[in-house]
Amino acid sequence: MKRSSSSVPLDEEVESQRCQTSDAAIDMQPAKDDQIMDTEPPPPTLVTSSTFLSAHQTSPLPIIDLRSPSEFTSSRLTNLSSPLVNLPFPSLLSSGLGCSLPPRSVPFDLILPSSPPPLTILSFFTSKLSSATNSSRTPWLVRNYIITLSTFSTEFLTDVPQSIPGPRLWKPSVIVEEVLCEILREGGEGSVVDLGSGAGRDVAFLAENFPNSHFYGIDNHKGSSKRCLPLWCSRGVSETTHLVNINLKKLDVFFEFLEGQRPVRMCYAVRYLNRPLMAELGKSMREGEVFAIEHFVVNEDGSFPFDHPRIAEVLQLDEMERFFPEKDWTVLHKKIVKDSDAGRSLLNFCVRRK
Repeated sequence: MKRSSSSVPLDEEVESQRCQTSDAAIDMQPAKDDQIMDTEPPPPTLVTSSTFLSAHQTSPLPIIDLRSPSEFTSSRLTNLSSPLVNLPFPSLLSSGLGCSLPPRSVPFDLILPSSPPPLTILSFFTSKLSSATNSSRTPWLVRNYIITLSTFSTEFLTDVPQSIPGPRLWKPSVIVEEVLCEILREGGEGSVVDLGSGAGRDVAFLAENFPNSHFYGIDNHKGSSKRCLPLWCSRGVSETTHLVNINLKKLDVFFEFLEGQRPVRMCYAVRYLNRPLMAELGKSMREGEVFAIEHFVVNEDGSFPFDHPRIAEVLQLDEMERFFPEKDWTVLHKKIVKDSDAGRSLLNFCVRRK
């Protein structure tokens, strides 16, 4: 991992936690833009092996196996068209692997371990209150569950280890998958920097697809290491992903770090808006470097009829062009899409320095 020649340190504690399981429990919060469901989802149903198999042959859903890694390795389901992911239940509570769960609008089935009791596990997924804040949250859509694989015939079981990385139950941001990947396929050298990397899923996705590049997630949240590092480890990208704890409001600290990582291929931000930072990037990024953002934007009439985010945290139309003017930047992509949560407008904007 490259380090800045300046005095800006990468967090040593963060680096030492890589591929380790944290002992600190975290609450599985919904994403800040999750919406409360208007209708009550049906409760999870305990089913037999034959019913489970029949359902997955006619209408396959993702399957999450909550058993321990040793149990999963010794005997797991196979010969099904459904994606199967092993997320040991204790890891969901302690290491931040909750970011590997599917979106809360996507139904899935569960394979439960023998302990803790099923009610304890199911309440984790179906509770509509956050244990940390006691505020409302959207439950996950668990359809069916089973507790043992002992009744499955051998044709549906295997002890062959699953490859790493396993199936992915989440999708990266639109701009990452549809725009940044295309740019990175052009080739070239340089670091890729995620501004406000959150749970680290976009970093993981890019690192899986471009194993010869190095990716830096910048985030100042104290829980970032508990979320990002277990995810990156489980996706097999620990060697090329790096979490850096920097307060992005301290522009001098960030740009000192950025200088130490050059050449820089691109900087991008997904649902993170820091106007002073964007303005300075517009002035200081170098020829050939790319900037991209996916963020909430007002409608064509200037309205934004949603509670979250606050209007002050929403982009105005053509605001990014003021930070990245045409005389200095070439627009590679500009498109407004709707988010899947509530139909809010999202600007996808990508430019390259001339």
